[in-house]
Amino acid sequence: MVELEGACAFNAHAVACARLTVLGCASALTLFACALLCASAQPLWLLAAHAAAPYFLSCAGGLLVARRSSSAGALGATVTWALGVCAACAVLHSVTPVLLQAGSAGVWCVAAAASALWCVRETALWLRHAACPFEPARARSAAL
Repeated sequence: MVELEGACAFNAHAVACARLTVLGCASALTLFACALLCASAQPLWLLAAHAAAPYFLSCAGGLLVARRSSSAGALGATVTWALGVCAACAVLHSVTPVLLQAGSAGVWCVAAAASALWCVRETALWLRHAACPFEPARARSAAL
């Protein structure tokens, strides 16, 4: 990654694509492996829907806040977003555990599909933003 970042003097499109591919695929494969390990409890497609909705919500929201926040605050903002999604899922499960049963499968499939579409949209916007030329860094003394 260091060599790739050094080669991108004018934009970060290649770096963004590489990072999204490597990190996104690794996370999705890990999530799928966890669903496979739990497949005896519920059907695999239902576990995938339960896992995909929060995953895609975390990814899409993280890309949104990373795109809209400053470079220094992007990490904290994306972690805060992901923790918020995790907390919301925990609250939903504790308040209404029926939401994770087979009767609500349609709701989870719709939520997973909608969050996946939002994630695709945010990924495209983030990559488009990364393809723009960088603003040259200005020294503080020049601004004063």
